[in-house]
Amino acid sequence: MQENTPVLSLPVKQWYWTTPSVSAERATVRVVGEVENALYADVTADVSVRLFDPRGKKVAEKAIPRVAAAALKCGSFAAELEVAKPVLWELVDPAPLYTVEVAVASGDGKARCEDVERVRVGIRSFEFKVDDGFHLNGRRVQLNGVDLHTDMCILGMSFNRSVMRRQLKRMREMGANALRTSHNAQAPELLELCDEMGFFVWNECFDKWDGTCGRGDRNLEAFVERHLKAWTRRDRNHPSVFAW
Repeated sequence: MQENTPVLSLPVKQWYWTTPSVSAERATVRVVGEVENALYADVTADVSVRLFDPRGKKVAEKAIPRVAAAALKCGSFAAELEVAKPVLWELVDPAPLYTVEVAVASGDGKARCEDVERVRVGIRSFEFKVDDGFHLNGRRVQLNGVDLHTDMCILGMSFNRSVMRRQLKRMREMGANALRTSHNAQAPELLELCDEMGFFVWNECFDKWDGTCGRGDRNLEAFVERHLKAWTRRDRNHPSVFAW
């Protein structure tokens, strides 16, 4: 193994955050993930989780020492951070985003490197009420949405961030604050823009895959399961995604 080869790393799609409790006074942010060990020997890793507010100020930190990772396996970790008077994510532009930073280093000297991953998140609570519709951060919000297909007009299927930002701005001028990704997983940059600009996303991976999809008698269950797992892991940290 080369000297600069990472032997302890954080597979970013293998860790995620949730907000078990959210209020205007206090929020709990829970981060769960794995440390990947590329050595042919058992190691321990020191993990630290830090949370930065929308202005870049560190507001919470948690250390998880000596996370065990067997040879060529992953070791799991979890951390809960308390945030006083959180700035809640809203359907506004720009929407306030926190940053979760997860860092890993050797806990026993066997590993030669460290890894750091950063993900922008939004602290918010939401629920669908039977008699009163959708609620965001404790108050009712009327969702006005569109079905957004993947084409970029004359650009075709090539994603362009500035063009997508312009489209979202035009949608907001029309009164839209939500979109459905019709009919497949779209570019992750779209969700990043929705995080930044405060759009609700009804995230869709497939239009259909059973006997109505026009693919004859092929069994697509294995294909569907594999891609649904990858899609969910890719998109689950986006605060703009409320429904799947």
